[in-house]
Amino acid sequence: MGSRPKPSTILLLDGDLKLYKRPGIRRWQATFKLKSRWVRVSTGHHDMAEATIAARDLFYKYRYMEQHGLPTLTKSFKTVAMWAMDRMREETENGVGKKSFRDYQIVINRYLIPYFDTLPIQSIRYEELLKFGAWRREKMGREPKSSTLNTHNSALNRVFDEAVVRGLLARNDVPVLMNKGRNGQRRPDFTQGEYQTMIDSFGHSFVTPPLAVKNPQEWFRDIVLTEIEPLLSEYWFDAPDRARDATARLLAGF
Repeated sequence: MGSRPKPSTILLLDGDLKLYKRPGIRRWQATFKLKSRWVRVSTGHHDMAEATIAARDLFYKYRYMEQHGLPTLTKSFKTVAMWAMDRMREETENGVGKKSFRDYQIVINRYLIPYFDTLPIQSIRYEELLKFGAWRREKMGREPKSSTLNTHNSALNRVFDEAVVRGLLARNDVPVLMNKGRNGQRRPDFTQGEYQTMIDSFGHSFVTPPLAVKNPQEWFRDIVLTEIEPLLSEYWFDAPDRARDATARLLAGF
């Protein structure tokens, strides 16, 4: 006889909490009822034992939040991230946006949404951020520089800020983001010769893919906008126009 299939629905806490898997979804989901509404939330885990622990924690956390008047609405990270990008685009159109918003949106689309995706915004804690950091290193093929992590952290904070504004997350529940990337030497300016040397060096140290990539042009733009441009902005902190001009030259033709 073959092995018995694993159950797709599990009742916990005398039936007050249900753990289940939807077709095509690897992570276990949890559902339970508060006084005012039903909650359906991802546990963030593929393993049944880990999902069971996470589901119990979520159940008691939501009950506590309801009793103390804290936000209990849930939205996926992707949903909140899309709202955050809409807000950045709106601020840019109204003339109050920042040039860095473009970089934030690239980071959100290339790194944050692909990893966090359907995870509830409230469930992202320190442990999940550590896992994301390991995934990001593998995706990049290197330990990201400190300036790159600053950009990533700023983009992630924009998403958390959006969750706070919409009442999905309490400010005290926003995780503290760390920056343990490689440090780059800060310099105030370059001579023309040093500038040319720096650009030439990018061709070897930055723009050689560690693995085969499906779209080399898209990969190159990503490297320029998320790794090289932040470095140029640090180097020319007192001449932002020079940093933008150097970035434009690198992207010419792409």
